[in-house]
Amino acid sequence: MPANELETKINALISEIESGLLEDKINTTIPHVALDYQNKLATYSSTAMGLIERLDTLEAEFFVNKRPNFKSDTAVNKAWKVSKEGIRQTFWSNRISRMKILIKTLEKTFYAGRDEAKQKTLN
Repeated sequence: MPANELETKINALISEIESGLLEDKINTTIPHVALDYQNKLATYSSTAMGLIERLDTLEAEFFVNKRPNFKSDTAVNKAWKVSKEGIRQTFWSNRISRMKILIKTLEKTFYAGRDEAKQKTLN
């Protein structure tokens, strides 16, 4: 899947989850919905981590190839960060962090809903 298509799908899923949580459409009364979203998000997160791995490899190659042209390692790192690939690396790192937070939130919602359902059956 091309990176632009992946980005579009991830952005749409994140927006759907965030609005669902904010509007209380994803809640403890329907925990299976949280679990479904969590699974989708985890799959996209894994794919995004693969992109980061490739970008990390490009960063190492960039460093090796460009180091002789700069006075310091810091200068090479700064040049990487403003390169097209460096910007993509930062974007995907931030996106993965955001997905991890949503995965944890969905997990908490799922378990809280499951516990509430158990309590109802016991009462």
